[in-house]
Amino acid sequence: MPKNAKSYTKQSDQKSVLAEMSQTIPMIVRIHKTGCPACEMSEEPWQDFCDQSKGIRTIQVEETAMPPRLMQGIEGFPTYAVHKDGKSWHHTGALMDAGAIEDLIENRPA
Repeated sequence: MPKNAKSYTKQSDQKSVLAEMSQTIPMIVRIHKTGCPACEMSEEPWQDFCDQSKGIRTIQVEETAMPPRLMQGIEGFPTYAVHKDGKSWHHTGALMDAGAIEDLIENRPA
């Protein structure tokens, strides 16, 4: 697990995840699934991203820890959600680089 990312892994974490996602602080949320080959392959790039992206809050959430209503629109794993001002924009598949995500966070219309 990346040292700079908060992680939620259990169904009992759903309330905490909901509280995190209710904040207006810009963040990147990685939603993954245990046993998913693509998730396992993307773990190292995610860790590198978290280590490089100082100033961007990063959260990692196992599928079972995601509240069902927040899973709407998620079509595959891993999914990266740019979350800003209480809203999320999903990006399924490969992780965008830190610069692209910073730009998206800064320039995304409210």
